[in-house]
Amino acid sequence: MKKIVVVVLLALMATVSFAADWAGAPVMPIVGRYGATVTYTMTSDTAVTLETAYGSGWASTAVGPAYTSGVSPIGFLVSVETNGGRVAFGGTTPTVDNVGHVLASGSSMQFMGPNVATTVKITNEGTSANAVYQITPIYQQ
Repeated sequence: MKKIVVVVLLALMATVSFAADWAGAPVMPIVGRYGATVTYTMTSDTAVTLETAYGSGWASTAVGPAYTSGVSPIGFLVSVETNGGRVAFGGTTPTVDNVGHVLASGSSMQFMGPNVATTVKITNEGTSANAVYQITPIYQQ
């Protein structure tokens, strides 16, 4: 009986230790159903909304936008593949080399909330950098 208790205690201690190791790890929660991902390449330094970028990405793949079903996304997962980008919120327009949060090449951010498609804007981080974004809508489950 003592051996069983010792084995159980060791297993619990290992589990707690493993969980503690992961406590600080960055986690992106899954909060909804993900739609199709599109690629959007900035072709100028003029900021665009996520809605515009996502729609343009659909147009370039000749598939058609997901908005045609009348269901608006509750958020977007945005990744920057190359050249870095900038993002701004709530009516602020990001500008090259000046206004907005920098999204480094290789980074991802999840944007959630009402009207996120029309209130979050993206642009290049540097002049004529032509950042490449991967944009995925998130829908209510």
